[in-house]
Order: sequence, then structure tokens, then C-alpha cells
Amino acid sequence: MSNNSFIVPVIAVFTKFDDLINYVYDTTLDEDDNRRVAQEKLDKLKAPLFNDYKFPPKAGVTLEG
Repeated sequence: MSNNSFIVPVIAVFTKFDDLINYVYDTTLDEDDNRRVAQEKLDKLKAPLFNDYKFPPKAGVTLEG
């Protein structure tokens, strides 16, 4: 490594994941399926935000309140 640079893991934290679950909620699906749909939507939304970064996040964390 040159220029005193460090390798630091980048982690994205997504708050209000429960609000996203409510947003995509489908009464014909059970809780696990609604959570999966919300996670898929989040993955589609965050991909264009981070994929072009020189150092994209290595992990993501979703928080519910």
C-alpha cells in the first residue's frame, strides 16, 4: 500500500426497513414473503447507488424500529 492508504470495509446501514416492508406489503403473502419482497426491492434500489463506487459496501445492514 502506498500513500498511507488503508483498506477499510464499507458497510451500508439502511434504517426504517420496516417502513419498506409496509410499503410493499401484500395481504396475500405471509410475513417472510413480504420481508423477502422488501429485501429484493432494497437490493434493486441500492445497486445503482453503490455499484459505481471505487469501494462499494462489502455488506449491508437493515434496521427495523
